[in-house]
Amino acid sequence: MTLQIKSTDAVCGIPIMQVRGFFQSMVAWHRDSFDLPRLRDQLSLDEKSAMALASELVAQGYVEDAQDGVYKFTDNLANA
Repeated sequence: MTLQIKSTDAVCGIPIMQVRGFFQSMVAWHRDSFDLPRLRDQLSLDEKSAMALASELVAQGYVEDAQDGVYKFTDNLANA
């Protein structure tokens, strides 16, 4: 997984480097998906912020819309 980003970028006010770190930790554990509680815990977000971030990640094509509360990484993330 490679994301072409600037360290000053942000998604929903969350520094992109933190989002990338979250993605890397999921991939390191051979996970292809995550749920909101994991996103909240890993990034220290409240529920509203986690939902907004997940929605933006869906909108940008990095994850699929949640199925049974689980967001799955898309092929776009692997090719980013």
